[in-house]
Amino acid sequence: MPPTIVSPAACEVRAVIRFLSAKGVKPIDIHREICEVYGQNIMSDGMVRKWVRAFKDGRTNVHDEERSGRPSVVNEDLVQKVDEKSSCRAVLTSDANLVAITAAINSNLGIVTDCTVTLRSHSVRKNTHPAYDDWLASLKT
Repeated sequence: MPPTIVSPAACEVRAVIRFLSAKGVKPIDIHREICEVYGQNIMSDGMVRKWVRAFKDGRTNVHDEERSGRPSVVNEDLVQKVDEKSSCRAVLTSDANLVAITAAINSNLGIVTDCTVTLRSHSVRKNTHPAYDDWLASLKT
């Protein structure tokens, strides 16, 4: 039987776990219940047990906590550069598009790479569009 609720928010599933745990439902039964409603891959039994334990230990928030970590390298300037560099009508494979985006990110971080060699090794098919050579040269940082 397919799940009746597709793509729920993580906090929704955690709220159900919190509710059922407060009613005294065992973690294995909670897991069975949420899998019936949300599908088999919604959350592992071990993660359900972890959340039940956290709620029993006093946690009340079902939302993700703020985490520290490496700041994102994506900003408006980077998005604009990627848009500009991919606006010519060269025919590229998906690997080459990924390399182009990676090159823009590396450029933003000050990492110097030779993207021309990388692009040519990823089956770039040159189109007859005149902006292709300029575009390829702009990727070489």
